[in-house]
Amino acid sequence: MINVRKLQRINLVTSDLSTDAESSLASKYIQEYMEGLELGSGLPVTDLQPADDLAILAGHAFVSLWTMTKEETYLYNAAVMLEHALTKSRMSFQIRLLLVRIYRLLGRFPYHFDILGCSPMRMQALHLWLWNTTVPLT
Repeated sequence: MINVRKLQRINLVTSDLSTDAESSLASKYIQEYMEGLELGSGLPVTDLQPADDLAILAGHAFVSLWTMTKEETYLYNAAVMLEHALTKSRMSFQIRLLLVRIYRLLGRFPYHFDILGCSPMRMQALHLWLWNTTVPLT
């Protein structure tokens, strides 16, 4: 089911995107993520949750809503969702990187490097890379 959601997300056409559609998709991804957490309830903290990709899809949907409306509440919703996902899957670098990008958009520069837990040298290199990156989030 998760791969189906990813394929559906990739194949979205811009004419199909609206704030209502994206909001509905974000809600669907969050609901399915919460249901999927039951599958990984007994996993050790070093393992990734099977439903992590749904949390990432929800984050992307919120970022897409932000790009359409420029309302920061969508970025905060994405941050809350991904922070919750990090409590369930501490080793997910994809969630961490998306969260760093969202905090960067929100202007939370000092905080977003704490999420990664990097050494100061790596943080400086990562900061330069993130600052110069023009790859869109969605």
